[in-house]
Amino acid sequence: MCSLCVLCVLCAKPSFGFVKPCQLESWRSQGTKDVANTQAFLETYLPSEVLQTIDVDTIQAEKDSFIEQDLKEFYADLLFRANIRNREAYVYILLEHKSYSDYNVGVQLLRYMSAIWDKEIKKQKNRRLPLILPIVLYQGKEKWGVSTQFADRIEGVE
Repeated sequence: MCSLCVLCVLCAKPSFGFVKPCQLESWRSQGTKDVANTQAFLETYLPSEVLQTIDVDTIQAEKDSFIEQDLKEFYADLLFRANIRNREAYVYILLEHKSYSDYNVGVQLLRYMSAIWDKEIKKQKNRRLPLILPIVLYQGKEKWGVSTQFADRIEGVE
């Protein structure tokens, strides 16, 4: 089974769930085409404290991808616009095609989130940036073995 690791800025602790590989492939192949499929996926696998902040009826697929060309073999991503906490925001889903925990996934997510924010700044420079809810779908057999707290990657942060 695949481990669903939610690296979340909306709750204090990481959440984990399990997704059968066939469910993941079905959702991934249909997700960007079928918003209802994505809504159902989020409703099924996100922790309730995260899900209750998202208005799943407002989810819209975005066409952008932020994966670097040399990493497309290992990762895929999906970007959705949705209302989170009654504000326009993004749900960014990173699908990891590796069989091990990636110590640098938080840094990688930060880079992708920065690219999303850069796009927003180009549209309207002086507005506040939208919230981005990053979700990592890890497909390894072992339990995710890396901290989901980005601060744990920075030396000197206690």
